[in-house]
Amino acid sequence: MSLLGLDRRAQHHVRYNLLHHRKDLAPGLVRISFGLYNTADEIDILCDALTAIASGAHQEYTVDTATGFYTPLHESEDFSVYYQM
Repeated sequence: MSLLGLDRRAQHHVRYNLLHHRKDLAPGLVRISFGLYNTADEIDILCDALTAIASGAHQEYTVDTATGFYTPLHESEDFSVYYQM
């Protein structure tokens, strides 16, 4: 939590939200997986996307409060089948 600059009270608030299934309120949460099949172009796309998000220049999203999954509002394809738990 120190990387996010959160004080002790803010850390407890984040922990409370996570324990109560509000992953959408978790600050700075990113999960990335790479495989041998990923190309350099795909990694460049990821880096560009993270840079856009960090600078605030990202598109509008809807969020599932229980899972914390964000979906672009203008997304035409349903990717939810890839995220089934």
